[in-house]
Amino acid sequence: MAKQVWSDLFKSSNSSYLDTSLEPLKPVFVDGVAEVPQDIINEGIEEWGEVVVGFFVDRRLPFKVVKESLTKIWKVKGAFSITTDKELYYFNFHDEEDRKSVTEQGPVFIAGRLFVVRRWTEEVERLRDRVNTMPMWANLYNLPKTLWTKKGISFVASVIGFPLFSDAMTFKKERLEYARVCIEVSCDQQFESTIQLKMGEEYALIKVDYPWKPPACTICQCFGHKTTKCAKAPAKEDGLGMELAMVPIAVE
Repeated sequence: MAKQVWSDLFKSSNSSYLDTSLEPLKPVFVDGVAEVPQDIINEGIEEWGEVVVGFFVDRRLPFKVVKESLTKIWKVKGAFSITTDKELYYFNFHDEEDRKSVTEQGPVFIAGRLFVVRRWTEEVERLRDRVNTMPMWANLYNLPKTLWTKKGISFVASVIGFPLFSDAMTFKKERLEYARVCIEVSCDQQFESTIQLKMGEEYALIKVDYPWKPPACTICQCFGHKTTKCAKAPAKEDGLGMELAMVPIAVE
């Protein structure tokens, strides 16, 4: 009689079942620490790279409210699923166009609270408790036609932030009044209103407009609230305190 192993007891005869089985691997230990092979890490990055992540920069809202609100805001063609891990929301879209549309739309407001949306990266996981970068839109006016190329727009966008992508109308050159780009900015970002470029012997002045700027705190070094409303900001002395401080102290 063949020896039966525990894994055999959990196998299903149904051909349509999900293959949830695991495979035994031989870990390699270095100084008592198990090292994860790079191919396993790369496989995980590739698989999770198709996922869209969302999070609030303030307190999170109930799951039901988030799902119903996003269904109305996004108006996607196909279905999408939501799972959560503490404060992060993970979205899987059945339609690639829906996924692209949602990430291009960027941050949205749900019940007055900012909800940031971006493609999953390892960086998102590392900074889940500290939002110090944010995707946002910028409109570039007076862009020379010689720069209305993928590399040209990428160069100009790189001057004001980390370039992510342009909108469809910019890519197709269907709206030439301005180029719209999505950039990633840091919490200490200086939002330039103009950019001066030297193009050979000539100069070009690009006007930059930001439809929306995220509130940022220079004390916490993160987004979500303004420095003036930070709980860590030093308390201001009231009028009475100021007057008392100015009263000379008599020395006997």
